[in-house]
Amino acid sequence: MLDIFRQIVVSGFFVLYPYLVFRGMQEGVVWFAPLVVATIYFFQALKESSLQAKIKKLSVVMVILLGI
Repeated sequence: MLDIFRQIVVSGFFVLYPYLVFRGMQEGVVWFAPLVVATIYFFQALKESSLQAKIKKLSVVMVILLGI
């Protein structure tokens, strides 16, 4: 049940990402939406068992946070 709930929340953030960016631009907190996505990837990377998958997900987090 927890996995289904987590998938719904992650899907909701994915669908709401453009809206979060738009609201962030209006309110002056443009960094909020990328931070949410980076946080999701970070926690997924912590739960990965293979080192290669961890490195890939953490590199995505770094790219999002650095804005490259």
